[in-house]
Amino acid sequence: MTWSRTLGAVALAAALGWLFAGAAAAEEAEKIPVKVLVTHVSSEGSNVPEEARGLHEALVRNQISGVSNVKVIHKSRPVLEIDEVHRIPLPGGRKARIRPISRRANSVLMAVDVERSVKLDARVRRHKPFIIRAGKHNGGNLVIQLELDD
Repeated sequence: MTWSRTLGAVALAAALGWLFAGAAAAEEAEKIPVKVLVTHVSSEGSNVPEEARGLHEALVRNQISGVSNVKVIHKSRPVLEIDEVHRIPLPGGRKARIRPISRRANSVLMAVDVERSVKLDARVRRHKPFIIRAGKHNGGNLVIQLELDD
């Protein structure tokens, strides 16, 4: 191999390394706005606040019976980066954690870990809430709703 070929190969490798490092940094720096809603759903009472109406309709549409009362426990709108962990407080001192893994045009693959309940990877989409049952609580169920924010 000649000296000029060696320099050319080194220059090409450096350029490719710079290109891939720049793409990885751009992906990591990309902000991902997420809507988080933690609710307590039960059959006792008949109150559904406006902010939880979409969740209630989704539960009814999916034939989850006996949900007539929804109480919002926590809501947040974190703006996350890839691999950034967001902690969500739950009743009883438990926590849930969400972490974006990768992003596509209209969805994000999200790692979800609800302490003493479920652990999963979910594709969270824009305008399509992803609903997770997070265990029993006070005669009902805790429900976490995740959705990409605009």
